Amino acid sequence: MFFAVDRVSISVGGMPLLSGISFSLSRSEVLYILGPNGAGKSSLLKAVMGIPGYEVTGGRVLLEGEDVTTLKPFEKARRGLALAFQMPPRLHGVKVGVLLSHICRRTGCDPREVARAV
Repeated sequence: MFFAVDRVSISVGGMPLLSGISFSLSRSEVLYILGPNGAGKSSLLKAVMGIPGYEVTGGRVLLEGEDVTTLKPFEKARRGLALAFQMPPRLHGVKVGVLLSHICRRTGCDPREVARAV
């Protein structure tokens, strides 16, 4: 198991929203979270990441067996846990090739292979 959400409950702005959510992923799996607007999809992911205002109030978040539930977002990102948005924000002044090279140095991917796939 690479990543797991284990019986997680969350609150948003101090109000309980979701309870007992569990799922796990191996390194090669992709998970899609689907549901209607307002169902709590984004709130769940923001709480898992530790975004202020979104709180894990029960359960735990595991990354490669380590409990990362209470880590700050930047600490989770350093370990490889991050959110990818459907409409990512623009990074003005950052060239795609430079960003891709940096990501591939950290993850071991081949920038030419990723560029061809995109």
